[in-house]
Amino acid sequence: MVIPILGVHSIGMTVPDPKLRLAYLQTTYMVDEPPLSIRIGQTHPRLDEWLAGRDASSWAFLTAWNPQSNLLSDADNKMRMNGLVQDLAAYLIGPGRGLPPDPGWQAEESLLVVGISKDDALRIARKWDQLAFVYGESGGPAILVWC
Repeated sequence: MVIPILGVHSIGMTVPDPKLRLAYLQTTYMVDEPPLSIRIGQTHPRLDEWLAGRDASSWAFLTAWNPQSNLLSDADNKMRMNGLVQDLAAYLIGPGRGLPPDPGWQAEESLLVVGISKDDALRIARKWDQLAFVYGESGGPAILVWC
C-alpha cells in the first residue's frame, strides 16, 4: 500500500497510527559528514554532490535504536548500533541522528549509508526490527520507507 503523502512508501506492512507516522515525517535526519539535514519529501542537492564525488547515487539513513519505536536503554541501543555497523561493513557509512519534533523523545543515533539499494536497506532495517527508514537517490526526494 502506498500512502498518499509525498515521500512515503509502504512495503508489505500496515502503516502505524497517524501520530507515529507524523512524528517520522516531521523528524529531521541530521548527518555529521557532510554536515546537513535531511527532510522527508525534499531533495538534497548538497548530498547529491557529495555522493557523486564518491561514485554513488543512492543512500539510506538507518538506525538500530528503539526497535518498533519502543524505548530501550542507552546501553542496549549502543550495543544494537555496534551490530548495525558490523552489518554495514561493506558500505561507506557516516554518523548522524534522527531529531524528533517532540522534545519528549530522544534523538536516535543513526547512520548515513552510501551506495546501498532500497532492497538491501529494507532487509537490514527489518533485521534490526525497525518500523521505517529514510532512503534517497540522487536528484530525487528523501522518502520514508515503512518496513
